[in-house]
Amino acid sequence: MSAAHPPAVPLFGLGSRIHQVCYVVPDVDTAIANWGSLFDLGPFDSFDFSAASEPTYTHRGEKATWDIRLALNHGTPQVELIQPVSGPSVYQEHVDRRGYGLHHIGVIVDDVDQAVATMQRQGFEQVTYGSTSIGAFAYFDTTELIGCFLEAIWLPPDSPFR
Repeated sequence: MSAAHPPAVPLFGLGSRIHQVCYVVPDVDTAIANWGSLFDLGPFDSFDFSAASEPTYTHRGEKATWDIRLALNHGTPQVELIQPVSGPSVYQEHVDRRGYGLHHIGVIVDDVDQAVATMQRQGFEQVTYGSTSIGAFAYFDTTELIGCFLEAIWLPPDSPFR
């Protein structure tokens, strides 16, 4: 999709509000301290996560095997900080191609699979996908158009991160 031809509907037809802004960082603990003190964004909840333990997680059509450290705050929009640890991932690709910094914006959707269909109809590549009982997500390569990836996020209504 060319940057000269933006989609005709807000946020690619997926939603009307940015829920999350994510930055890829070299060290989550340092980033939490810096972001929390500079911008008063805390507290952050941090997690170590392995895609290899999730059977539905894919990256570029293959079984995902990446490990990451991530942190989420409870603000609006939510700030997510991700540290790639190992394995090929959309996060490590970003670091290799562009360095650390803004990685994606995320929007809440009612149905991730419908979001995938909507984005693919508009010509955007699905890069990464995952679904569990506590949430689902898909990343789309919108870097040419908006300078970062777009993440479609489904969270249960009672999720503390919604």
